[in-house]
Amino acid sequence: MNKDVKTILVLLGMMIAAVLLSGCVEEVSDYGIETSSPTPQPTVTPTSTPCPTPTSEATPMLSPTTTQEVTPPVLVKKEIHQEIDTTPALAYLLYPSISNITSEDIGFEVTLTGDVHSLSDIGKPLIPYIIEKFKIPKDSEVESVSVNLSNPIELYNVFIEPAQPPISSFSPPQEYVINNETYASHEPYPGKAYNYRLGGNPIHGKRVVVHIFPIQYIPAEGRIVAHKNASVSISYRMPAQGER
Repeated sequence: MNKDVKTILVLLGMMIAAVLLSGCVEEVSDYGIETSSPTPQPTVTPTSTPCPTPTSEATPMLSPTTTQEVTPPVLVKKEIHQEIDTTPALAYLLYPSISNITSEDIGFEVTLTGDVHSLSDIGKPLIPYIIEKFKIPKDSEVESVSVNLSNPIELYNVFIEPAQPPISSFSPPQEYVINNETYASHEPYPGKAYNYRLGGNPIHGKRVVVHIFPIQYIPAEGRIVAHKNASVSISYRMPAQGER
């Protein structure tokens, strides 16, 4: 009996051991076969690497051009002063075709010179004037011109003829022309003491041409105011001698 029990116990023990071993093998088998699926990786879309933009050859930076400051020339001031005898203008009026003035009316000797001219506005008085020319350096700049008249005398009952249109041998006789508005005026004619202009050329230099009007005629009163002298002043600037 005891022998059978032991046999049974041995068999039971073997069966239990077989069962246990069977479970372990199965468990080991499970662990050995099962493989974990790889962790899904994010799908990466291949991107094309942009080609490097070809760079043109670097343009060298130009250094700013250094401009040399130009020093303006040093200018020196020059002046011209000249006293002028203007009585030759009175001599022009001694012609009977110009006016009714006589040498006795003037009271002193006068001589006509080549620098005397006359205004020629048709119908207006033939007033004489004097032209004076002053040479200045070609690279100079005129600043001012002035004329002062002096030593006036007055003459009365004077009639100065009006300028007439030019006459030629082919033109028919023309009517006597007189500007009644001018001859009825109490204002002096021409009413200005002087004017001037610049003349000359680059070769011979500049000239200041001054027109002097020493005689002022008041037609409505038959009177003239004649100045015997004039003082001309011209101011100009030119480069210093060493810079010309």
